[in-house]
Amino acid sequence: MKYQANTEGAFYLFSTMQFDVGTPVRLYGAIRVTTSADLYFVLSKHLPYDPKLAPKGESTTSIANPLGLNGVLLEQLDVTSHIYKDANQNMAADTSLQASARFPSLPGFNLSGGIVFEKASPRLAIIQLTANPALTLTQFITRVIGGQWDWADSVTDQFAFRKGLFYSLSAPPDAPADYSYKYVDANQPANNVTCYPGYHADAILRIFGKYDFRISLAVTGKTVLLETTSLSSFDFDFITLSNTNLKISTQPNHKYITIGTDVIILNTSVKGTVNAGYDLTQSAFVGNASLDLGSVDLPSDSGTSSKEVTLGVEFTWTKGSGSGSGFKITKISGLPVNSLDWVQKYTDVLNMGGGCAKIVSDWIKGLTKTSLSPKLNGSPTKTPDGKMQVPLKLVYSITAAGHTIASNEILFTPVFVIPKGLKHLPIAIWESIIDSAGTLIPQILSQPDTYKAIAEYAALQGGARAAARFICRALEKGIQSVAEALAEEFAALVVTATLAEAAELAAALAAVATLGIPVLIAGLAALFASLWDWLTGEDKKKQREAEEQLQVARDKIMSALNIIFNKINDIQAMIQIQSLDVSLDAQSNYNAAWKLNGSVVDRLGTGAVLLYTFNLLQGAPGTQGDVWPGTNVKVLATEQTSCQIPLQQIPNAEQYQLNASVVSTVKGLTYLYDNTRQQLEDAINQLGGIDNSKAKQYASELRYKMNQLAAYNTSGIVSKPVYAHLSMPAYLEIGQSIVGVNTRLKG
Repeated sequence: MKYQANTEGAFYLFSTMQFDVGTPVRLYGAIRVTTSADLYFVLSKHLPYDPKLAPKGESTTSIANPLGLNGVLLEQLDVTSHIYKDANQNMAADTSLQASARFPSLPGFNLSGGIVFEKASPRLAIIQLTANPALTLTQFITRVIGGQWDWADSVTDQFAFRKGLFYSLSAPPDAPADYSYKYVDANQPANNVTCYPGYHADAILRIFGKYDFRISLAVTGKTVLLETTSLSSFDFDFITLSNTNLKISTQPNHKYITIGTDVIILNTSVKGTVNAGYDLTQSAFVGNASLDLGSVDLPSDSGTSSKEVTLGVEFTWTKGSGSGSGFKITKISGLPVNSLDWVQKYTDVLNMGGGCAKIVSDWIKGLTKTSLSPKLNGSPTKTPDGKMQVPLKLVYSITAAGHTIASNEILFTPVFVIPKGLKHLPIAIWESIIDSAGTLIPQILSQPDTYKAIAEYAALQGGARAAARFICRALEKGIQSVAEALAEEFAALVVTATLAEAAELAAALAAVATLGIPVLIAGLAALFASLWDWLTGEDKKKQREAEEQLQVARDKIMSALNIIFNKINDIQAMIQIQSLDVSLDAQSNYNAAWKLNGSVVDRLGTGAVLLYTFNLLQGAPGTQGDVWPGTNVKVLATEQTSCQIPLQQIPNAEQYQLNASVVSTVKGLTYLYDNTRQQLEDAINQLGGIDNSKAKQYASELRYKMNQLAAYNTSGIVSKPVYAHLSMPAYLEIGQSIVGVNTRLKG
C-alpha cells in the first residue's frame, strides 16, 4: 500500500480596505490565502496578530451617514469579501459590510445595518427596522433627520414603522435615468426590495394603532415625501374605505398630510376619490362626500311626499378607544324637511293626566302645520343587535294662519334596520319620526317658549278658561317658569271675564302663587273684592249667586292647591328611601348603605338639595328606638348614600345591636314667596272677615293649606324613616349582644 502526503495550509497577507461612502473608510485586515480555496478579506479583529504590524493611521470604527443615510451611525463593523475569478477569468470580489446601527440623536434603538458593494464600489447603505421598539414617524422626522413635523400631536405621534428598511442608494456614474438596484436579504432571500437612488424607506406604517399601510418614503435633506397604499379595505359599519392611500409631505411650500380613498356609504359608492386632510384641532383626518339621491318618497301623516335629496356626509378618522375603530360620521347635511298636521295629537298630549280640565281642540285647530328638519347630533352607531342608531336634532316650527308662532329643537335618536342603500336612510328616519309622534310631541310641548306660544294662541280663541287650563297644565307638567309668565300675562282677564271663568283663572293664579311664582295679586284680589261686594249686598238673589260662585272659587282654588300637594306627594315618594342595610366588616367597621327608588338627583331640579339624616339607634335592627347614647346625628350630602363608623368610635359598642335609621329631606324648593304669601293671606283674611259661615269655613281651610305650604317652604319635605336591616351572615346572638363584634363566631 502506498501513502501520498497531502498538506494544506493558509497564510495571511496583511492589507487595508479603503472606500468612500460620503466619508473615507479605512479598515485593517488581511487576505486569507489557502491552497484549495478562493481568497477572502478578513478584518484584523478576527486574527491573532501583533498590533505593531498594523499600518500607520487609524482604522475606521464607525461610519456616520453612510451614502447619505442621514441620522444613522454604523458601528461594530464587519466585512465579508470574497475574492475570486469570474467566468472571464478576471479578478472579482463580492463584498458586504455588516454592522450594528443606531440613531445618535435618538437613544434606545439598537438595529442592524450594513453596506452593500457592487463591483468593489459601495452602492447601498441600509438599516433594518423592527417593531419593538417601533420607530414613530414623528421621531424619524424630528430626531433622526432633524426636520419639522407640523402635525405633531398625541395621535400622529403614534404613527409607527412596523417593519422594513431605510436605505440610501448611490447610483454609479454611468447609470441610466431609470437605474434601480434589487436588494436581497441574505437571511430571507424571498424578501427582496427594489431600491432607487437616494434616501428612502420601504416599510409598513401603522396608524391609529391598528391600520397598516405599505409605504414608500423619500428623504430630501430634512424633509420627507411619503406615499402609501392600504393593505386591505377598512369596514366601519356604515362606510367602507378601499384603495386607501396616505400621503405626507414636509417639503417647504408643499406641506400636507392627507388620505385619498374610495368610499362606499350604506352600499352606495361615491363617485371619484374622497380626500381627507388631517385636522390638528380634532386630531383626526376629516373628509366629506356628496351624493345626489334624486327623488325620494318620504312617509308623512297622510301618505307620502316626494323630495329631491342630495346628502353631504362628513367623517373623521382617528385613534379609537378600546375596540372602537375611531371612525365617525360627524355630519349628514341635506336630510329632507317635511311638514305634518299634528293638531289632534297636540290636543291628546295636552290632555294627558287628570289634574286639570280638558283643553278644547277648537282652541288650537289653527295650528295646521308642524315642519320638522332633522340634523345629525352626534355619530351614527351600530347597536348590539346590529341595527343603526342615529342621534338627531329635530328643528321644528309651528305655523298658524301662515305665520310661525314657535320654533325650537328637540333631540331624537331613532333605531332602525340598517338601510340597504343610502337612498333609504332619509326614508328610515322619517318612518321613525312618524312612528314616534307620541314621544316627540311631549318634547315639543315641554319647550317653555313653544308651550307659551300655543297657550297665547289658545287664549285668543278660548279666553280666560283657556288661559286657566294652560296655566294648570304648565303646573302639572312642572314648567313653573311658563306658569309664572302666563299668570302674569293673563291676570288681567280676571277682571273682565265672567265669574265662572274668573274663578277658574283665579284658581290657576293661586296655584302659581303657592309654588312661589310671583303673580299679579291685583287680579286675584280683584276677584275676592268682587265676591266681598256681592256677599255684603242686600240683594238675596245676588247673595245666593255669590255663595254659589264662592263655592266654585273655593273648589277651584283648593283643586289648584292640590296640584301642589300632589307634587309634594310625588317628591316624598321620589325621595323615599327603600332600604337601609347595615353590616360589620373584617376591619371592625360599622357600615350602612341605603337605596332610593331609582335616580333622584337628576329629577330634583335646579336649587333643590337632597340631604340624608342618619342616626344610630337603640334596640334590635329594624325597630324604632331612641338615639344611641353618646352619638350625634349625621347629615350627609346628596351623593353620600352610605356611612362607615369604626366600632371603636361608638360608645359601649359591645352593647350596640347595629340598629339605625335614615330619612331624606329635600330643601331649596320654593313653594311660596314671602310677599306672595302675605298678599294671599291678606286676601284670605279678607274672605274670613265676611259675615258668612261658608266664607269663614273656606278661609280656615285655605289658611291651613297656606300654613302647610309655608312649612314645606321653610323646613323642606321629609321622607318616612327607614330602619336598619342586618345584611351579613347570621351570627349567634347571646342575650342582647351580637356575637361578632368581639368574637365573630359564625352560626
